[in-house]
This record gives sequence, C-alpha cells and structure tokens, in this order.
Amino acid sequence: RFRSKALVTIGEPIDPSLQRALAVADAGAAAHQLTDRIAEGLRAVTVNVPTWEERRLLERAVEIARGDEVSSLEAKARHLRAFHDAYRAFQAQRPEQIEALRREVARYDRALRVLGLTDEEVRVTYGPGSVVRWVMRLVRMIVIRLPFGLLGAILHAIPYRIPRFLAGRNEDDQPASWKLFSAIVIFPVWWLLLAGIVWWRFGLELALWAIVVVPVSGFIALLWMESGLTLVEQAKAFILLPSRRALLAELAARRESIRVQL
Repeated sequence: RFRSKALVTIGEPIDPSLQRALAVADAGAAAHQLTDRIAEGLRAVTVNVPTWEERRLLERAVEIARGDEVSSLEAKARHLRAFHDAYRAFQAQRPEQIEALRREVARYDRALRVLGLTDEEVRVTYGPGSVVRWVMRLVRMIVIRLPFGLLGAILHAIPYRIPRFLAGRNEDDQPASWKLFSAIVIFPVWWLLLAGIVWWRFGLELALWAIVVVPVSGFIALLWMESGLTLVEQAKAFILLPSRRALLAELAARRESIRVQL
C-alpha cells in the first residue's frame, strides 16, 4: 500500500514536579522514577505482549471473533485490549483450556499464512452478486481512473524516486522522515517546473491548467494503484477459491469452532 493509517491514543498527562524536587538531592533516582512513570503510562494505552507472535495471534483471535466489528482502528484497539485482558485473566483461572485454544488459533493462523489466504477469504462467501460488483469496479477503474492514473504515474515517476534515493544515502535510522520532508519540497517544485515548461511551450492558460491537473493526477494514480491491488486480491479469491472448496470448508469449520470458544 502507498498509504497507511495510524491510531494515536493519548493517556493521562504526567506531572514531573515530584521528580523535579527529588532531582535536587538525587538526580539519578529522580530520572529512574520519571522513567518508570512514563513506562507505566505507556502500558496504560498500549497492548503489551511478550513477543510478536503473541501479538499476531491476539490480532487473529480478534479477527475471528469480531471480524465484522473492526472496521476502524479505534474498534480494533478496543477489542485488542479487551481480549488481552481477558486472556490474562483466564490464563490464571483456566490455563489448560486457554493453552489449548491458543494452539488452535496458532494452527489456523499458520494454515492461512502457508496457503496465502486471509481470514476474510475464509469467512466471506463470493456469490454471483460479488462477482458482478467486482466486474463493475474493474470497468470503473479502467474507464475512469486508468487514463489519469497512467498520466499521474508517468508525470510523478521522477519526484517519486528522488526522496527514496535521498533516504537511502543517509545512514541514520529515520528514512521515513527523510522521505516525508524531502517530498514536501520536491513535489511542489516539480509541479511548478512542469507548469513552467507548459507555459514556455504552450502559454499561460495551459500552464494554469497544468498546476491543477498534475497534482490531481498524482492523487488519482495512488487511488488507481491501490484499487488495482485490491481487485487483484479479489480476483485471486474468485479464481482460486472454488478449486479449494473442500479445504475452505475445513478452514471455515475450524474457524467457527474457534469463534465459539472465543
């Protein structure tokens, strides 16, 4: 994906006045206390799991049990915290049952990753209506977005590469910052440069149109490429999943069993 979303959770503010007073007598102890308070505040607004595998399985469990309710990042974060708290509580009360359920979730997750499937592909049934909607989206993408998408991709090929090149030449650990801040400068300069070329060759009126059309074409190119990726994923489901009907039925039964237990 060319874009992504992030959820910002703001916790209670931390008043460092006690540590500031303590720092007069013992700066080291004050720093440790303040660091501990910051860590406690971070734990209050995040889901704390010991390993990345545990995190992935927790997300998979939420996906299985609340797949229809996690359309937003807020909802996903809320369910992750609720499931994590419940997992810790039941782990102390029913360790054997919880461990067995964890193994089932891990086995289901491993099967999806090996087969290259998503939980939605197991959960959703693709009927004739889904195919018709997919074809209509494909036609709309080709007829409406394809011309502007190709134009935007061609016009922005050079400025798209420059921030990546600059970020790669810097050895610090902030490549995303280099890409972002260089792009903020490079893209407007590129748009003005193209408009200047159009003004030189074709006159002011077309140059003013270029100032509007070129940035819009770049945005449409992003939408076009993202829509293309989604359509390819759905096409894979339409083409491949019918040939795996028995396998899908087994995965769906396993998923439903896990969902009921969760």
